[in-house]
Amino acid sequence: MGRTHDVTISAFDLDRLEAQLSEEYALADRLADALRVLCETLLADKPRDITEFLNKAGDALTAWKEARSE
Repeated sequence: MGRTHDVTISAFDLDRLEAQLSEEYALADRLADALRVLCETLLADKPRDITEFLNKAGDALTAWKEARSE
């Protein structure tokens, strides 16, 4: 039989966790928006060299990771 433990979290801790979660959602939304714009650009421009698109996508991901670590 496993043991269970009751865990109590303070209202302050819960507020802080909710704020952190909201920040993560906002960062994920920014990343998704940036990648959507890149995809739309790729479809509209149909560049012959996909390297430029991949570099921009990589830059968007790098910016997202940097923002996450702030």
